[in-house]
Amino acid sequence: MRELVDYVAPLLALCRQAGELICRHYHAPGDAAARAKADASPITLADTESHALLQAGLRALEPALPILSEESPPATLVGRREWRRYWLVDPLDGTKEFIAGTGEFTINIALIDAHRPLLGLLYLPLEREAHVGIPGQGAHAYRCREDGSWVRSTLAARSLLPGRPLTVLASRRHRNTSLDSCLA
Repeated sequence: MRELVDYVAPLLALCRQAGELICRHYHAPGDAAARAKADASPITLADTESHALLQAGLRALEPALPILSEESPPATLVGRREWRRYWLVDPLDGTKEFIAGTGEFTINIALIDAHRPLLGLLYLPLEREAHVGIPGQGAHAYRCREDGSWVRSTLAARSLLPGRPLTVLASRRHRNTSLDSCLA
């Protein structure tokens, strides 16, 4: 197993490829059409193609690690509670936003060990920007240049102080009374 920081460059490259695939569907008329999954949530061709690309890339990166993806068939999830270390993936988080054309969707990848995240990456395909966090090593934003290289900047966290306003981000599609009561 490699050092956590050594995963960042290949994961950024993989997300850029998946992001380009997703953007091609996003900008193509009619390509955001969806069908319903068993749980009635929508799935698009962009979801399934991004899933396949990310799964192949993660298998090439760490062949021994299982992958738990939102788009994995249920049969592949048998025994997942026994997994110590695995990839957790949402190949297109925000499918409803993708379909609605809001541009508010991401690719999410985490490396999990003993039920705790070791590394988390959120990639915004339309902005060509990623946010990467590694416990104990901080969080960084990466912006992809036109030439494919990445510019890194450190994200600074601020302490929660009494009386200081807190900003909370939530999906407009998942707003409900439970969330509202937490925020009240």
